[in-house]
Order: sequence, then structure tokens, then C-alpha cells
Amino acid sequence: MLRFLTILSLVVLSVRLYLLGVFSPAFITIALVAGIAAMAFGRRGRIIAASIGGLLLLAQFVSGGDAAMRGQFIQSVLTIALVCAGIYLILGGRFKQPQR
Repeated sequence: MLRFLTILSLVVLSVRLYLLGVFSPAFITIALVAGIAAMAFGRRGRIIAASIGGLLLLAQFVSGGDAAMRGQFIQSVLTIALVCAGIYLILGGRFKQPQR
């Protein structure tokens, strides 16, 4: 039941964004297929899809539809994420308790 409600909410959100003129029908179709495929991959697939989808949605709203600005925003966010992951690995490796 939860998966059905998730798909229903994705469809309603997609129709709303189409009516606002944020996304084209082709993009919405691809996003819905990707969302359903991510649900089929289980918990990790949903987490990864939600992260990527949230980033793309934020980039779309920040850029106002400009493709060049959207690309720059995504590049900046991914650079920050890579730096944060590197810091986490460096500090996590130093302070992590050894496995026995």
C-alpha cells in the first residue's frame, strides 16, 4: 500500500510541476519511470533516487530553467559533496576504532 501511495504522490507532484511549467512532459515521463525503477531496487535505490531527484529539483528551481546555470549549480553541489565525503573518510579513518 505504501508503494502505491508513493507512486500516486509522484504522479500528483509531476502533474503539479507540469501545470506550473517547471518540467516538460518528456522529463516528467523519464522521472516517473526512474522513480518506479528506484522503488523496485529496494531501500538503497529509493535513497539514491531521492537524493538525485532532490538535487535536480533544487537545481531546476534555483536556475529558473536556464540549462547553463543549472549545470553550474549541480557541479558546485557535487564538488561540495565530494569535499565533505573526503573529509569524512579522512577523519573517520583516523578516529575509527579498530575491528577485533
